[in-house]
Amino acid sequence: MDPNLATSGITWQLVVFCGLSLSVGWGIRGNFGHEYGAAIPGALAAIAAVLVSGRPDWLAHVHYFAMFGALGWSFGGSMSYMGVVGYTHSGHPASVLYGFANLFVIGFLWAFMGGAGTALPVFLTGDRLALFFTPLGAYTRPVRQTPRRLRLPPYPLRCERDNR
Repeated sequence: MDPNLATSGITWQLVVFCGLSLSVGWGIRGNFGHEYGAAIPGALAAIAAVLVSGRPDWLAHVHYFAMFGALGWSFGGSMSYMGVVGYTHSGHPASVLYGFANLFVIGFLWAFMGGAGTALPVFLTGDRLALFFTPLGAYTRPVRQTPRRLRLPPYPLRCERDNR
């Protein structure tokens, strides 16, 4: 394999379009937060990468790229990093260094999962990708079939005696 072949398709347009898509999705993420919010920029960046790549074989499977990109980036939405940001605001140099070093590690883990999810359709064929749908369906089926009145609300329930 030619070593220049892997990087020859990366142009400045690809980097700018994917970066803008990710940043627009990140702005939308502020309204949703956590895993759901992190899935939006993941799907948008994956779609942007496929559109700008100009590869017809990728374009035919853009839905796989969007879904696995969203799943990969959504894993990072479950990470808590605000406590580490607090270390970066302290006046103690060792604490600031600790905060920035751990932000780097958390950012790397988040980007690793997002990139791995986005790249999965490149390395697996349609049949092997379809194997992922069985566990995903088994996971989401109970949630879909639960009547709405039995689902837990997104906030804790309060008893009448707590309102005194």
